[in-house]
Amino acid sequence: MIQAAVDAVSAATGAAAESTVKAAVDAVSAATGAATDGAVQEAVKSVGTAIMNFDFLGLFRLIFVSGKDLAHSTLSDYAFRIDVPFMNWFLGKFILANDSVQIFMQGFIVIAEILIGLALIGGLFTTPASALSLVLQFMFVCTTGLYLGTFWMIFAAIAVLIGAGRTFGLDYYAMPFLKKQWKKLPIVRRLYIYND
Repeated sequence: MIQAAVDAVSAATGAAAESTVKAAVDAVSAATGAATDGAVQEAVKSVGTAIMNFDFLGLFRLIFVSGKDLAHSTLSDYAFRIDVPFMNWFLGKFILANDSVQIFMQGFIVIAEILIGLALIGGLFTTPASALSLVLQFMFVCTTGLYLGTFWMIFAAIAVLIGAGRTFGLDYYAMPFLKKQWKKLPIVRRLYIYND
């Protein structure tokens, strides 16, 4: 019903821009009351199968879905999301409200993922890189969700969190050098209780 309204408004006005279509959908939805939660849930059901949709006292919602019906689903069809109202408010108010902020955040995320990946591959600064990787994974789970095929990245980041690069990576050379430079700082020399 909403799509028919969008098509009718777009055909009548000839304006196919996203903002115009969104405004038209909002106007038609407000006028007819068609975009209720029930209509949204029906649209979701037509797309896939909701396996779990559990609300924790309004603080957050755990959502586990499959893109297909359960009989035909494979591992890559299942997705998990934690829906946090505060995160949704923050995204809607500060990030999605401005096109330039959206572009900046997309570029920042891509560059951060590349740098974290290179650090983990090279074994350089593995602890901060894996911690940032966990932060990004949490952000992805709370905003877009994660498919179960990529859920292994959370456990991989936990596995290398405690200095995994110090044996075979560049941390073997970088960490002793940085520790020597750190110990040369006057304030650090005063605060050290022991010498090693």
